[in-house]
Amino acid sequence: MTQFFRDEAVFRALEDEVLPLLIYRKVKRGETSIRIWSAGCSSGQEPYSMAILMRELLGEEFDKFSVSIVASDIDEEVLESARRGVYVPRQVVNVNPTYLARHFTLVDGKYQVSPEIMDMVRFRNIDLFTSTAGSHFDMILCRNVVIYFTREMQERLYMKFHSSLRPGGYLVMGNTETLVGEAVHLFRPVRPRERIYQKADASYP
Repeated sequence: MTQFFRDEAVFRALEDEVLPLLIYRKVKRGETSIRIWSAGCSSGQEPYSMAILMRELLGEEFDKFSVSIVASDIDEEVLESARRGVYVPRQVVNVNPTYLARHFTLVDGKYQVSPEIMDMVRFRNIDLFTSTAGSHFDMILCRNVVIYFTREMQERLYMKFHSSLRPGGYLVMGNTETLVGEAVHLFRPVRPRERIYQKADASYP
């Protein structure tokens, strides 16, 4: 069963290093829009985890930014579950106790995600090979999804993600997944152990 903040090392790297740098660069450039795509989001723990991190990191500055998180899956049943935002205790065991108290409500033995976190995430039914969630994303998370695809399908998907990312945007993969094909040369490793890569672009520092 999928948990919030699954793969602790990945979320620690995002919270401590990658997202603060992303926010810093936004501030330096005078930009206020932050776009994130959770591809293959299943029942919603990953995009809600990202929403919690963004709200915590932005703090009192949150209202100055437009944070958009698109969460997609091909399974409408799991999307309906995600939209409800209700989880059993074992799914929230990795949530920082402070975050748990701040962003969840315990109702009849289950944890309900707070409305302000739910409002940050838009769930969509998307087939990764026939459609897209859009473009100019600052980060795309697609973890433990492509392992089920052929190499040719993986190459197509990574190129689609590359096109959907803005210059300097990040791709976060599953810890058993590797870049293949042309994508190997189009992304640079930021935290290779955690499978965090950045779209390589000569114009982006």
